[in-house]
Amino acid sequence: MPGLHSATRRPEGPFLFIGHSAAGPIREGERTPSPPVCVPCAGIAVQLCRPLKGGQWTAAWVEHAPAWGVIGDTYAPGTFQMVDRQHQIQYGTPEAAWTVASYSVVELQGVKPADLDAEWAALGHEHLEKEFARVAEMTAA
Repeated sequence: MPGLHSATRRPEGPFLFIGHSAAGPIREGERTPSPPVCVPCAGIAVQLCRPLKGGQWTAAWVEHAPAWGVIGDTYAPGTFQMVDRQHQIQYGTPEAAWTVASYSVVELQGVKPADLDAEWAALGHEHLEKEFARVAEMTAA
């Protein structure tokens, strides 16, 4: 998959996911609220995203990322008292109907470790700089 530089090049995948490395590498079946990113945006994320700065990240190519559920606050039927705050709830469970979602959660399937240094090298410094400038221009507006 090296050289694939867009998170949306093929809507059916593969997708590039990046996360904090404290939990180890991204694993098969892992669930995450993080969206996929393109290779240039991964370069921006590891420089600017507070949890990923300083080399505290891991990345993987993922073949499929189907919707799994949500992270949200769950309330008790009838009393409407909060029973759990900001936890993962799978779609189709009884609790799902009583959960106010904050984030969508996907399940990662077909996980293969990504070598972002190789991905960035394949794109080339000039291409990355153009992408960085394009993103900076979009966010400045």
